Amino acid sequence: ERFRSHLRFQSPHRAHAGIGFAHINDYVNGWSDDPERSLEMGIAAAERAIQMDDNEMQGHFSLAVGMLFRREHDKALDKARRCLAMAPNSAEGHMVLANILNYSGRAEEAITVLESYRRLDPHHPDLALYFLADAEASIGRFEAAVETLKLRLERNPNSETTYALLAACYGHLGQVDESRAAWAEVMRLAPHYS
Repeated sequence: ERFRSHLRFQSPHRAHAGIGFAHINDYVNGWSDDPERSLEMGIAAAERAIQMDDNEMQGHFSLAVGMLFRREHDKALDKARRCLAMAPNSAEGHMVLANILNYSGRAEEAITVLESYRRLDPHHPDLALYFLADAEASIGRFEAAVETLKLRLERNPNSETTYALLAACYGHLGQVDESRAAWAEVMRLAPHYS
């Protein structure tokens, strides 16, 4: 009984924020049978969390991710900055801000934010290396991107998206054989990759 009464006092806004992120994550990873519905449900739940408590950092974080994938970059930037204003050392907040900046055509800023992120989380997931390489490639630093992608492949040798970006970078560098070899890895790992 005491445990049940304790549960009644847990913050429902945190639950909405978590549910929102779960739905958005379903969309991002293609796990949902109806991805667009998952994205909209995730955004709605994150918005509800913020309506319940505007200081719910996870709600702002989830909404930043949702707005990024809805391609509403200004709103996404606003939510990511709000998240970081509440939690300046949030590694995840820095990562989402970097992605939003990169997709907004501000790759130099994204790289700076990713460097901060990597200092905040020295054991960062290998996905951060992909995001860094993507930003490096988008401003023509293809050699740096290749080196970053090789680091990611050391940690995650079965990432078809990494091999795809690697193939593109090698292509920009005029290294046709290396590009073809990287693309062959994409096809080996994900034959229906497009």
